[in-house]
Amino acid sequence: MKINLSKKIIISIESVIIVTIILISIIFFVFQQRITKDEVNVRLSAISNLKGEYINQYLDFRVFEIESGVKSMHIKMGLVDLLQGKSIDNGEKTIGMLTDGMINTSSLVDLSVINSEGLIVGSSNKQEEGKIKSNEPYFQDSKEHTSIKNFVYNNLTNQFVTIISTPIKDDNGNFIGILAEKINNKDIDMAMEERSGLQKTGETFLINKSHIVITNLLKEPDAAYKKIIYTPPLNSCLDGNSNYYSMSDYHGDMVFGYARWFPKIESCLITKIDQSEIFIPLLNIIPQVASLIIIVFIFTLILGFIFGSLIIKPLGILRNQAIKIKEGNLDIIIEPASNDEIGDLAITLKEMLIKLKELYSNLEGKVKERTEELENSEKKLENALGLSEKNNKMMIGRELEMIKLKERIKELENSVAPK
Repeated sequence: MKINLSKKIIISIESVIIVTIILISIIFFVFQQRITKDEVNVRLSAISNLKGEYINQYLDFRVFEIESGVKSMHIKMGLVDLLQGKSIDNGEKTIGMLTDGMINTSSLVDLSVINSEGLIVGSSNKQEEGKIKSNEPYFQDSKEHTSIKNFVYNNLTNQFVTIISTPIKDDNGNFIGILAEKINNKDIDMAMEERSGLQKTGETFLINKSHIVITNLLKEPDAAYKKIIYTPPLNSCLDGNSNYYSMSDYHGDMVFGYARWFPKIESCLITKIDQSEIFIPLLNIIPQVASLIIIVFIFTLILGFIFGSLIIKPLGILRNQAIKIKEGNLDIIIEPASNDEIGDLAITLKEMLIKLKELYSNLEGKVKERTEELENSEKKLENALGLSEKNNKMMIGRELEMIKLKERIKELENSVAPK
């Protein structure tokens, strides 16, 4: 199928412009994706740091409360008396003073005093008294300094708790027991559920060293202490290496995430958000880009017709004139219409026409001259052919006469010969 020059020009212009727009759009999307990912990583890191700082401050404050209670003169005397068996009320007054002195008692599960042999000698929960805790890690770790044990399952209350324990020493600095408080994880759960900066699909949650989720999940609200997650970023985080990642989450959705190792609670703090939500602004640009391509296509089409007519019209005139010349019409008039390459082409065609006319004129003269020469040659040839034919006839006649003469002589000789 033949495509005329105007269509070729329009197609070429449209192709160049549309391909350029598409390439620019692809580069923009790739660049914008990278910028968006970097911004999300910064946001996730900031949220993780804020929540991690909150948990640190929360635990530090609880440690400060229990340590301050042990160091308080009146409370310490009561604790020493209780541990030495001198307390009249089994430490109820002392434990009450400790409890009343706490700012946040709603998260307190129980408060226990344990002697140096691991026996609970007094507790805010009477069911705990008399139990042996000498083999508990928090008891062993609290003989010299305050210990924090997170997310320990409490059989009595059927819930996971954090145990903060601190040593109790007498006036001589000798270890005589520990004060241990069990607090539920309500405040930590509330911190994880706080959604500032996380949009609709973002969330934060904690996973302990056993890969067990210890706070509820956004997409699986009842997953705490039930769901186990194994992923390469999480495995690296539980080895003590915080890292950014981009992969499918526990629900199968592609996410951007930040896994932060939290040594104080020996857990990994996961902060993540769905990629689909992050890229919504970019996806919303696609219809705009498509509209831009359509507008440019229409504009280029109009522009192509305009430029095409400016270029094709004079070329079409020259083409028609060249066709007339080919058909033998040398009387046409060619005049350049513009001072450009098309004008140069018209001048060249005009000069060719002039030379062609001169060539035809010279050719007609030569043809006439050659025709006259040919006619003269024909006459001479005819004359030459006429003389030659006459001579040929005479020679034939003579030969016939000679033959007859020879025959006559032969007859005479035969007649005079002797018999």
